[in-house]
Amino acid sequence: MTHMSHALRTPLNSIIGFSRVMLKGIDGPLTELQQADLTSIYNSGQHLLNLINSILDMSKIEAGNMELVFDEVLLHDIFHSVVATARGLLKDRPIELRTEIPDDLPTVWADGQRIRQVLINLVSNAAKFTERGYVALKVETDPEFVTIRVIDTGIGIEPEAQRRLFIPFQQVDASTSRRAGGTGLGLVICRSFVEMHGGRIWVESEPGKGSTFSFTLPIHRTAAESQGKEQVTD
Repeated sequence: MTHMSHALRTPLNSIIGFSRVMLKGIDGPLTELQQADLTSIYNSGQHLLNLINSILDMSKIEAGNMELVFDEVLLHDIFHSVVATARGLLKDRPIELRTEIPDDLPTVWADGQRIRQVLINLVSNAAKFTERGYVALKVETDPEFVTIRVIDTGIGIEPEAQRRLFIPFQQVDASTSRRAGGTGLGLVICRSFVEMHGGRIWVESEPGKGSTFSFTLPIHRTAAESQGKEQVTD
């Protein structure tokens, strides 16, 4: 699978790279029609690359070969990057971006790249299915966990469809598949990454009133802090 994905991604990266070069005008001026065609090529290439990456991630997870790189992670750095991405997704649309993030967040023991991947997936989904209102990123803490929520005022999800959200290759319905595309792997991969961190992920939604996707991450404690807690418990 790895060799096949490499064989697919190498020419695809060339297509994406050269189309980006041409869109920047490096090879000369473009007509409006050429600009539109190249933009379509670039966007389609990016979409296909995301699909290939998702399938590769899922194959590694199913084979038990997905390795995460854990370290002490400052969540504010991840949130800053995700909020910037969200602003780009919601640009020129009548949707407000809200954030509710405490200043004094604890450190978590995590793979920062994968946590960012989870958040980008959730924020992207919220942006796709929200026509008006807001998308919000809310963070809460308790003594054991950090809970991160992505909230939207979008189309919502039927109860039966909610039960299929974390099943591989499932979409909410045919219209969702046509509208958003994808493999139906994004949320499955999110769940796997969250559970590999010792957390959990879930959804609360009502049709026509929006959705809230939440996940938890255990707070990182030093050996001294953990020992002190055990002594207090004893």
